[in-house]
Amino acid sequence: MRWVWCAGLIAVSGWVAGCQQMRAYSDLREGSYVDMSAVQRANSGSRSWIPEWIPGTAVNIREKHNLDTNEQILRFGLGGVGLPSAACLPAALPAPPKLAAEWWPDPLPEGREYECGTDTGRQSVVVVDDDVYVWHNANR
Repeated sequence: MRWVWCAGLIAVSGWVAGCQQMRAYSDLREGSYVDMSAVQRANSGSRSWIPEWIPGTAVNIREKHNLDTNEQILRFGLGGVGLPSAACLPAALPAPPKLAAEWWPDPLPEGREYECGTDTGRQSVVVVDDDVYVWHNANR
């Protein structure tokens, strides 16, 4: 009878430890890059979260995303050039981003509003002087 009690205790201990490990895991990932050259040198998983339409002159790139929901916020400096007109069109912005970060302003500053990307993925964008704020909320 004692071995049944011990086996039950071990099973419960393993379950509790597993729950604590799950709680410690986060779907949120963050990255920062000096410029687009640093993005290109990053591993393919990190690189895949930086939209292709971002100019090669972009600097001070900060990015945060949720692996589960695909929500994302991204901030960068234009580096003296404008947004690519082929990928970015003026647009009224949808809801503000759901994600937050210490480097992300809340509320967003007022600026020129765009929707950028391709048919496979579009992001909301605000440009204030040389600073660009990009986000994508989940469609769930």
